[in-house]
Amino acid sequence: MTKLQTIKYGTRSYWRAYGDRLRVTRQTLGISESYAAAAHLVSLRTYRRYERGFSQTNSSRGVIAFCKKYAVSPDWLLLGRGRPKRA
Repeated sequence: MTKLQTIKYGTRSYWRAYGDRLRVTRQTLGISESYAAAAHLVSLRTYRRYERGFSQTNSSRGVIAFCKKYAVSPDWLLLGRGRPKRA
């Protein structure tokens, strides 16, 4: 089990780890922050705060929309479990 997998949901360290996974995913996919924000159904400013771990996403709808659009595993993005890309 990795450090990212052992972080408790709702803590500041969880949201920083989520932001790290979000940034790595976006960079790996080669998409801009603007495209990622649109996929998350949030403003660019809010999305940037997600990546920095300063804001907590309160919309599972946005996370699911992003994961579906870019074939990203929600388990990996939210919890750090499994592989980043869905099969």
